[in-house]
Amino acid sequence: MRMCAALLLRVLALPLLPAIVVVTAADDVCSCDGCPNTGQKNLVESEGIAPDEACPEGSYATLTALRSSSDTGIYSALTWNAESDLPVPYVYKQASLEDTKCYDVDQDVLPVIGNTQNINVTLQCSRFQEDEAVTSCDFNWDAEFGCVETGVLVEDAGVGGGLQIYSDTDDTIKCTDTQCLTPAECRSVPEYLSYVGGYDTSLEHDEIYPGLPELMLGISLGPGYDPRTDSSSSWFVPPRPGVMSARYREVSFILAETQDSKVNRAFEKVGARYGQPSWGINVDLSKYGKIADGTDHAAFGRTKAESYNEISAKNPNTRYSWFGDNGQGDVCAAQSMLESPTGDLMMAVFIHDVKPDSIQDCISPDGTPFTLDLPESDKVHYFTEHSEATEWALDRNFISCCSAANVYHSVNEWVDCRCDGGECPELPNGFSEQTTKAETLAYCEGVKDAQSSLLDAVKLCDPDGACPVPPKLPAVVEDCPPDTSSSALMDSSARITTAAARVGLVSALMGLLWMS
Repeated sequence: MRMCAALLLRVLALPLLPAIVVVTAADDVCSCDGCPNTGQKNLVESEGIAPDEACPEGSYATLTALRSSSDTGIYSALTWNAESDLPVPYVYKQASLEDTKCYDVDQDVLPVIGNTQNINVTLQCSRFQEDEAVTSCDFNWDAEFGCVETGVLVEDAGVGGGLQIYSDTDDTIKCTDTQCLTPAECRSVPEYLSYVGGYDTSLEHDEIYPGLPELMLGISLGPGYDPRTDSSSSWFVPPRPGVMSARYREVSFILAETQDSKVNRAFEKVGARYGQPSWGINVDLSKYGKIADGTDHAAFGRTKAESYNEISAKNPNTRYSWFGDNGQGDVCAAQSMLESPTGDLMMAVFIHDVKPDSIQDCISPDGTPFTLDLPESDKVHYFTEHSEATEWALDRNFISCCSAANVYHSVNEWVDCRCDGGECPELPNGFSEQTTKAETLAYCEGVKDAQSSLLDAVKLCDPDGACPVPPKLPAVVEDCPPDTSSSALMDSSARITTAAARVGLVSALMGLLWMS
């Protein structure tokens, strides 16, 4: 029955894939004179442009130059990641353009830093041409590619490089605010998805934990990153964290973290704020669970450990960090990761403590049952507040002093707004008003205590206060009056129809799971 559900959803997913809309404008002056490459493609056909070989382990591919033109028809240029498990990969909009006859990527946006070891450019001859007699595009192009190091290799540890993070999503990156403890108690699709996702109720549903993105950015940059020195301008490009979620991969077109998802947009805002505009969630290299896992937390852990084994086997010289919680099977996954053949590459495990009676019965990737035995250690840390986790990371040289200071500043902004009713800027997590929720108010008190201790630690490593203070967050923009134009209403109707279709699919999935 579960196999039938997977097949049904894969077939029905096709019409729900989102269209890629690129809004970048072309330069006023554009020329591809002297471009060495040429090719002809019929309408709708594409010319693929790629580097001669993939970048090596521990690096990201980059696009360093792109000029293109068509002597006949109009075309679209698309810069995207070549490696992706998603129906629609990450598209670099700053180097993409729809419906043009010439496109020279602005030098101000170059290089385009990818988040995989391959980056591609596609020139697609448009279906609709201004001249109906045009049946093809005669392309000219010149593209240059490169590689940038991320600092995650074993050899980079000596200079203070960072770690490649993989992380659970629900109750680890964002709170689920679960409303039902068993499937039978769930009264709606959102409540069921919340039940599958987690346990924590300390924040609002989908509220990102304060300080978590900044902590992950600090670990990605590594302990050697120091913006107080000139060397920071030539530092490694921080690797994007990948998601490793129990959400079913068979319905990733609905449940996966995408380029435009709230989590990735929040992480990209944090990266840009701290001078790392290429940083965010690595949506293309993220891994998801299986429908066959059902709601079995031990199976969730096994699948995540399998994903780690697959990733680390392909990248045997990369150092990793795992973020999870103890509400489901992430602790099982962590123990399996540490005990795997590549366990020595797992440098730091962060477990968000959200459930007092954590899972005890686990399953290894080879199917062998085992009892959880994952105590606190130099590699493993259980925490409630991310300020306290930051202090632990600072003490063990997983994060730099200034990165720890960034966590402190970010959490302070959250406390001032959400807990104390002070100034409320546009917080990256999307919640910019004082809370009245009892669980959140209780959480606030623990955060304040952890902040006090973190501040003391930062003062010890930065006694002169030389770490730069992050730019002030923008003020909250008041909602504009609704657009009642016919085009806006049609677009809204289409979104509602698509959302309803997706809810219907998930409802069908729930029914199939309960019957199986």
